[in-house]
Amino acid sequence: PYGSILVYEAIGMYRTQADLDNNVNYSNAGLGELIFKDRNGDGLIDGNDTYRYDGNPFPKLQYGVNFFLEYVGFDFNMLLFGQAGAKWRLDNGFSPSAGGNGLQYVADNTYTLENTDAELPRVMPTGTAGSNSDFWYIDSSWLRVKSLELGYTLPAGLTSKMKIQGLRVYFSASNLFMIYNSLSAYKSGDPQFTNSGKGGQFPNLRS
Repeated sequence: PYGSILVYEAIGMYRTQADLDNNVNYSNAGLGELIFKDRNGDGLIDGNDTYRYDGNPFPKLQYGVNFFLEYVGFDFNMLLFGQAGAKWRLDNGFSPSAGGNGLQYVADNTYTLENTDAELPRVMPTGTAGSNSDFWYIDSSWLRVKSLELGYTLPAGLTSKMKIQGLRVYFSASNLFMIYNSLSAYKSGDPQFTNSGKGGQFPNLRS
């Protein structure tokens, strides 16, 4: 697919010395780093072990469903909008480009010597350990209430007495809330903006 990249295949994490002793390791591999698969079986972990991966941030499917109801002067209109088939890359760094900031999720779930069962490897390793891998890419699917409007049109008999041709009172909202968000656990901001692994993008405005 367009935008595919070459990445290492992550098969685990070096949590103990036994993990270091029982795997094919890259140079200077250490505890808290990802274990990469020796895909070509040559006993080395190098660029020849990367594979083509579809880590595209653009969705394969975007969809919308519109609901419209009318009853005795009342009207209701709601648009649901969502996407599926995109990838979001989690960023576990705390780099100057983000003002030193990072996601709270990363801070709470990163490997340390006191937290060896953590979900994420240690922060920003160097060398081969810091290479891109399929570990970091997460499905980005979501569904939101894009717009909602509830209105009431006053009866013509009433408005004609006020010499008004028509009068409608309504409540309108946009980007009201998310129904489903596959990235909600990461608290990374609005999933519609997928190009920042730290969530450092201004979200859709709610009005």
